[in-house]
Amino acid sequence: MLPDILVPTILLCLISFGVPTLLGKILPHNFLGLIVNGCLSVGSMIVLCAAYMWGTWNLIDTQELSSGMFLLALQRGFSAFLIWGPILVLALIVQPQKWKPKL
Repeated sequence: MLPDILVPTILLCLISFGVPTLLGKILPHNFLGLIVNGCLSVGSMIVLCAAYMWGTWNLIDTQELSSGMFLLALQRGFSAFLIWGPILVLALIVQPQKWKPKL
């Protein structure tokens, strides 16, 4: 039972650090890029969490899943913000430290 909880939590934490870090390499190094990075990171993490929840329910329940189940999975993705949210915010906070000044 412990690996069923621990492994997804660790994966969410690693992904929540990796997504803004990878987007920080692609997006411009300014304040607007940081805001866009935050919005894209939060949106992608919510969608990833919802897809994970929906996929695990699909493996457990072989019946056809309705759109109401996807909305419930999306709500669970928002609830998972308590796990990955602080790590994502910390990853966004350190982004400006990596910016090189234009001389």
